[in-house]
Amino acid sequence: MEFHLFSSNQIYRSNNINSQDDFKNYWYDHHPHQLILSSTTNDTSCTCETCLGIQLNNPWSLQDAVGYSTSESQTAAQLEFTSTNNFTGSTPTMDRGEWHQTEITESKKHEKYYTPNTLGIQQNIRLTTSFEDLSNEILYEIFDFLDGYNIYETFSKLNARFECLITNSSHLLKFNFSIVSKTTFAHRLAHIVIPNTHRIVSLSLSNPFIIDYFLDLCSIDFSFVRLEALSLHGIESQRLVYLLTTLTSAPCLHSLSLTVLDAISDLDCVYRLILRRSALKYAKLFFEQGGQNSLAIRTANEQEPTSNIEYLIIDNFVDGDDLIALLSYTPKLRRLSCVNDLFIRLKQPKLSFVSPSLTHVNLYTTDEFDYFETFLLNICFHLQVLRVSHHGMMDILDANRWQQMIENSMSHLKRFELLSDTDLGDDDSYQDYYHTLIEKFTAPFWVERQWFFAHQHYRKFGVRAIFYSIGSFRWNHYELRELQDNDICPRYDNHLSLARVVTIEGNRAAAHCSIKFPRATELALTLCGDGEHLSSIGDLSRMIPLEQLTRIGFYWEHVGITHLLELLHLAPNVHSLSLLSDQWFGGIGRNFVTEHNVIGNNKIRKVSVDTEDLDLTLEEIQLLMRMCPCVQYLDLRIEKEQCVSIVEFLLLRNAANNNHIPITLMSFRPVFYEMDQEVRSMIDRDQRFCNYSIKNDRRKMYLWC
Repeated sequence: MEFHLFSSNQIYRSNNINSQDDFKNYWYDHHPHQLILSSTTNDTSCTCETCLGIQLNNPWSLQDAVGYSTSESQTAAQLEFTSTNNFTGSTPTMDRGEWHQTEITESKKHEKYYTPNTLGIQQNIRLTTSFEDLSNEILYEIFDFLDGYNIYETFSKLNARFECLITNSSHLLKFNFSIVSKTTFAHRLAHIVIPNTHRIVSLSLSNPFIIDYFLDLCSIDFSFVRLEALSLHGIESQRLVYLLTTLTSAPCLHSLSLTVLDAISDLDCVYRLILRRSALKYAKLFFEQGGQNSLAIRTANEQEPTSNIEYLIIDNFVDGDDLIALLSYTPKLRRLSCVNDLFIRLKQPKLSFVSPSLTHVNLYTTDEFDYFETFLLNICFHLQVLRVSHHGMMDILDANRWQQMIENSMSHLKRFELLSDTDLGDDDSYQDYYHTLIEKFTAPFWVERQWFFAHQHYRKFGVRAIFYSIGSFRWNHYELRELQDNDICPRYDNHLSLARVVTIEGNRAAAHCSIKFPRATELALTLCGDGEHLSSIGDLSRMIPLEQLTRIGFYWEHVGITHLLELLHLAPNVHSLSLLSDQWFGGIGRNFVTEHNVIGNNKIRKVSVDTEDLDLTLEEIQLLMRMCPCVQYLDLRIEKEQCVSIVEFLLLRNAANNNHIPITLMSFRPVFYEMDQEVRSMIDRDQRFCNYSIKNDRRKMYLWC
């Protein structure tokens, strides 16, 4: 017998149903019995609530169960539909096989609604009662959301079917290694990664030790035939050139993201190797400053090979002439972003060719408008979106000059976004001139294009002003500052921001803010003094759903650890914590954390602590570990004289294995030669410490466990 539930069109229209209640109501409202049956006639071949005699307020009917599993996991709880005439039959797929047994145990009175025998349809409805019963297609969709090593370690030993499905499959794998112990990584590399290089589509390594270990045992070459995206954060310059040379053998690589730890002596060579990657479409680069000041790349001529890169993001300082030269090698470039600092003193003549595809540009600069305009006129012919972030002189706020440039040279421009952060000083005439400038951005030219702006005055080492496009720069990162003298622009943002990163500067900034941040997941607090700290933290819950925060940066002078604990109590899902203060632990007893019941109550896995003048002592490190027992990565500024004692304490904590999560990566600063040698000697002498790696890059000492 086939049970007619929904038509194909109804199934298509129900794809956006995510909750149990929505599913139940949709079932009731759109089932065929509402269309073809009278309200008093029950169809014995139908499993809808009306035909089964179950009212909408009865709990845990068949529809409820399907809706529940749809809400729990859309992938694992899909309905399997089979076509029959005008309507399709349904086989509900459950991700919790014991749903009917559990509910019978809890409430016997509903038993007739759950058991197939009572319904008389034991032969006709098949329930998928376990994960193993899911089809290969659904399993592959689930695997797409998991790391390759999670797939192997979780599913390969379930049964023979899963082992064959995973090991003898062409299904592509993704690997992301960041915080992982040395032993675990060595095992995964040898037994999971290397045997499957031909299946890897994405590889991300975010640890200098992991990168070195990986490249020592596995060359990224022709064996990575399916590799499309490579991300290396923390690679050393001496390895970079060789790596870029071998990458020429990876035929499908179209996305490359690099963060280099130390200064590169020959940036010209590095850029040329990147540009030669014919398949490369996306490049995001951060190179540490040092070495030569300019790339000295000459502009490409017609005979030279060019790059196919379409998206270029440069995260480090870059010289304008070098950027112009790079653009001559990228005729297919569509989007350009320089988000650190663009230094513009152009010596080269105007470019003879600019990619007609270059439509989106995002630039950050501190240069004067004269230099910036010269550079922009080199690349602006086809721009549709221009975003400029400027910190410096207020000449960037010349509305008439912008209007003339846009009308004469940017005829295709659809979106213009500007942010200017300017020092106004204490001179009233200077501030009056500033307001005269920004008032011109309300002229008809700007209003007709619906390019609206707002501004705020705030105090930070004097009076400053920020002028910005409404609803643009605040989408990703919102900087909330304490307003100066309650100066509020008529177009000041005061309702809702979809920013995911929120920075709050000033004690009273939060107290006077009416903006809501419903999507915020990262919060940075830069506060000073101790007069109003409690009200500042208390106001956060009104603005931000603190329970969804995953990262917190706490940069607060002259306050104690109690205020940090108060914030962490309200934000239980934080996994990354950054602290900057000289007085976090001053005057706090060893039993403070225990007395305040915070041990084990947080999920913090990464902690970074910096100080302006004072280095952390062993006792303060011990207190920190009691506060954050789940930490796996520590980045600390410590006292030179106590370095050996601190490292020994942390390693002993790992070795003791008293239900502690081991610390897998540590970094310490400042680093001295004597400090490095003493730590190495201590580890070599103690037989309890094995399988550790140490390195330093002259700024930090790293320890991988």
